[in-house]
Amino acid sequence: MGAREPSTPSRREALKLAGAAALGGVSVSLAGAAASARADAATILPGRISVTIGGVPVKGLESVVPFLSASASVEQPLPGSKETISEPGDLITHGAVITRLWTASSDWLEWRMSVVNGTVDRRNVIVKVFDTTGRVASSHVYGNCWVQEYTYPALHAHSHDPLTESITIRPERHTIQ
Repeated sequence: MGAREPSTPSRREALKLAGAAALGGVSVSLAGAAASARADAATILPGRISVTIGGVPVKGLESVVPFLSASASVEQPLPGSKETISEPGDLITHGAVITRLWTASSDWLEWRMSVVNGTVDRRNVIVKVFDTTGRVASSHVYGNCWVQEYTYPALHAHSHDPLTESITIRPERHTIQ
């Protein structure tokens, strides 16, 4: 065992701190031998986002990849010509992906399992985007969502990154306010 500076926690001490912090909604990652805490992302900072699912704020929010709506491109021949024109085809949609720091809670997995078990639990999801002054710049309202996909945290033996989990939601409707 190598010597460490007195102010630097051992790996075991840092892991204990990480476990206790996770229960309190704080993520701890190890950078070298030192532990650094990251504040709960549910605290709104200017220029940031917040997410509520069924009226409950998502703690430890890491990111949101918004709902994507696109159209396939269909090439149509121009009458009397060898040229074609591109027209919009079928609608292609992808659900919004919400990622948070992993917690001991199984609420997202249970929401996904309701779909697997045949009882679709639909919830409203609101994503608020704040401007640099801290005011709401826009709100994305995803109505009657169900969980299309749940992604467990990736476990890496030598990673110092915090664990995250994500869900892909499929809404019945999406409005921007």
